[in-house]
Amino acid sequence: MSNLFHLKAGDTKVFKLNESFTRERNWIQVTSFNLKMTPYQMNLKIQERANSSNFFEVPVKTNWIGGQQALLKPKSDAHDNSNFDYFVTIKAEKDGVFNLEARSSNGLIALQDRSIKFENIKENQKLCFSYNIDQNNSESDVQIHASSVRGEVVLNVFPQNSEQSSTSLTISSGTELNHRLSADFRANKDSASGVWLICAEAKEKEAFLTLQVYLDKNSKVVEKYKKLLYCKN
Repeated sequence: MSNLFHLKAGDTKVFKLNESFTRERNWIQVTSFNLKMTPYQMNLKIQERANSSNFFEVPVKTNWIGGQQALLKPKSDAHDNSNFDYFVTIKAEKDGVFNLEARSSNGLIALQDRSIKFENIKENQKLCFSYNIDQNNSESDVQIHASSVRGEVVLNVFPQNSEQSSTSLTISSGTELNHRLSADFRANKDSASGVWLICAEAKEKEAFLTLQVYLDKNSKVVEKYKKLLYCKN
């Protein structure tokens, strides 16, 4: 699940995680980020479907700049997780632009041209993103923009099912990276189109990463979108 939205001061928005999360047996990570760096509240609640008054809240940590995170460990295999619903509530204390992500233990994070990812990467954790290049765009270059707000990050970029063809990119703490994944380079890897993966790891301790990937031919549209995103309602 991925959502990007505006909230004015005092507004509240509630999200219900979809059915795929009720089948998760390991963990669900919920992460939110406010692009405007203004204060807000995030709450995560697990509620019994048959009895809405029976619920409990999951602890939320404010553990990186501008963001909050919660780790949910569903019921054990001895229980039926489908009896429960998961709700995330975001309340803005001031006007803000919010990104909310929820992912399960085995999920890839899908990237689209009009999306910016904000990720807190724990030590010894690997987060993998997927970007699909369809056949019609096989001759277009792909832009990868990443920055580290805190901590050194290593990105490995490779076509799906061909990790041995990985390109390693290092982002020092507090710096940005602009990398062009050219059509010629992809063709040489026999992957001009199809799914490419970008896997991020924190080199030491934890790190905070922003990531945006898009087709070179859409760069003007992406810039316009970013300006609209950051503007006030």
